[in-house]
Amino acid sequence: MQSEGKPVIQSAERFTPWQRMLLTVVACSATTLLATPLLGHLDLANIVMLFLLTVLLIAVSLGRGAAVLAAVLSVLLFDIFFVPPRFSLAVSNIQYLVTFAVMLATALIVGQLAAGLKQKAREAQVREQRTQALYEVARQLAGTLALEQVIDIARQFIRYQLNADAAILLPEDADSTATQAGLSFRVEPHLALVARQSGQLVRDSGTAGSGYASLYLPLRASMRIRGVLAVALPADSLDLPAENLALLEALASLVAIAIERLHYVDVAHATQLDMVSERLRSSILSALSHDLRTPLTALVGLADSLFLIKPALPAPALETAQAMHEQAARLAGLVGNLLDMARLNAGNV
Repeated sequence: MQSEGKPVIQSAERFTPWQRMLLTVVACSATTLLATPLLGHLDLANIVMLFLLTVLLIAVSLGRGAAVLAAVLSVLLFDIFFVPPRFSLAVSNIQYLVTFAVMLATALIVGQLAAGLKQKAREAQVREQRTQALYEVARQLAGTLALEQVIDIARQFIRYQLNADAAILLPEDADSTATQAGLSFRVEPHLALVARQSGQLVRDSGTAGSGYASLYLPLRASMRIRGVLAVALPADSLDLPAENLALLEALASLVAIAIERLHYVDVAHATQLDMVSERLRSSILSALSHDLRTPLTALVGLADSLFLIKPALPAPALETAQAMHEQAARLAGLVGNLLDMARLNAGNV
């Protein structure tokens, strides 16, 4: 993911404007030198085709500006070196002016079309690379097990794709200005709150490049807004293109889905723990109730046997035996109720 997104743009801009101008002049001069020995063997129309081919190649490789320069140079060089009288801008036949005009128009149109197609191909390649990068981010987010992993993946993606830093602000944060580890910027709590409550992008151009986040994107999931993605753009990239903004919005959607998935995983895990705890409690209660019934039954029987002793016990002893019998019977009833409740919870009744 981190290795893609910028090589195409760098290759397209590998030459400075002055270098492109110099290469254009060299290419047109080389075409002139190549066509000069052929002047007696080729018609002027065929020599014009050589210059048009040069303009086409320059437009494809160096862009629109170089194509326009190549078109003008081709007309001038063709006039000076091939149209009689040679080595001057004068023409012996007025019809050559029409030739120059058609040649210039054709060269400009061909150059513009070729450069436009080259630019479209470059943009399509950039979009393809970014789509691949988003796919890779989605794959990584699908395998995350903790919120810290989601934050780290999102920050790395923004850093490598846009050369910017980012933070994820969650509604549970008591203080939105609390920065996560490694952040080099600050966030505005009010703007983050507006983005979360409205569900819309909030842009603060006034604080861009001043150490504050300038973009606040809500993390909209299927159920609710899970937080805010705050992005701090570098000072040299304050005017964010539309395609980069769309890239951030797509990333925000992926992050929101990942956060919501982790939330429901936590809920399911907590529910499972509650179920296991309840099952364990019911098992312990059932075992304890079952083990207590035997000694309690024996205790009730022993209390009853005291009334059958001959000769009869004194009245105070009989009262004590009666109290023992009543309390043991009451405790046995409670234990029986607990055992029945445990059976109900276990689903056996």
